[in-house]
Amino acid sequence: DIPHGLVCARMMGPVNRLTVEKLRLKEPGSQGLYKYARIGKLFSNDKNSSDNFYIDLLLNLIEQWTEEFEIKKLSEFGVKESDFARIISMTGNKYNPMELDESELGEALRRAV
Repeated sequence: DIPHGLVCARMMGPVNRLTVEKLRLKEPGSQGLYKYARIGKLFSNDKNSSDNFYIDLLLNLIEQWTEEFEIKKLSEFGVKESDFARIISMTGNKYNPMELDESELGEALRRAV
C-alpha cells in the first residue's frame, strides 16, 4: 500500500541513473542520451557545455529534489530486499529508452530503499 506517485518519485533517480549508465556503455550516440541532455540543458544557465554535462546535471537534480522534497524511502513502507524478486516480476520497462534487466532493477530498488 504505497502511493504510486511516491514509488515513481523514489525510483526516478536510481532508474534514470542506471539507464544513462547503460546507454553510455551500449549506445553512446543514442537518441535517449540526446533527450536526457536536452532536458538537462533546460535547467542550466550554461548553454555551451557538453551533452554529458547536461545529462549529469539532470541526474543530480533529480536526486537532489528527491531529498529536498523528502520523498520517503521504500523501506519506510516495509519494503526489504526479500521483496525485490516479487516486485521485479511485476515491473515493466515501458517507455524506458534502455531496458533494464532483473539485476539492474534490483540495484535500482536497493538504491530506493
